[in-house]
Amino acid sequence: LRETVPAAPAEASKIESLEHADSPRQRGLVAVEGSPSPSPLALPGLDGARHDLAVLQGKVVLVNFWASWCPPCVHEMPSMQQLWTDWRGDGLEILAVNLGEKEVAMRDFVARYQFGFPILLDPAREAATAWRIYAYPTSFLVDRQGRVRLAVAGGVDWNEPGVRASIRTLLDEPGR
Repeated sequence: LRETVPAAPAEASKIESLEHADSPRQRGLVAVEGSPSPSPLALPGLDGARHDLAVLQGKVVLVNFWASWCPPCVHEMPSMQQLWTDWRGDGLEILAVNLGEKEVAMRDFVARYQFGFPILLDPAREAATAWRIYAYPTSFLVDRQGRVRLAVAGGVDWNEPGVRASIRTLLDEPGR
């Protein structure tokens, strides 16, 4: 965590600008001044349930905006699955928000790759607009108090030791 950027939605483009592949700094999570989520997030999931970020307060939540046609999005998902498998019992949740794709295509995609975490559907990209998503994938880590604490625009290896250490720090903080 080398840089701090404001969490205000209007500042989301600063996150993107820090994460270009040609950047001299190493790709990874960027510290965000802890503030509430840019916008409420409540969407239907492929599992038939409505998933609401506000209900998950008390847990650490990885909110990931992605699309199946995006190679970096698909590439990072197996490491997200491993992260969720390893730390779900420690209070980690993942909300993977698919951007604009048809439900049937998402069902086929998830069946092929066997992801266990919830896949949320944002067919009109309303949540992506509200969260000011400018690059795919974009991820946010929300702490147990519901504040965005870490963010990254671009694919991440969620099993990379430094990334895991940052998430572990959030998991080890007291709950609400």
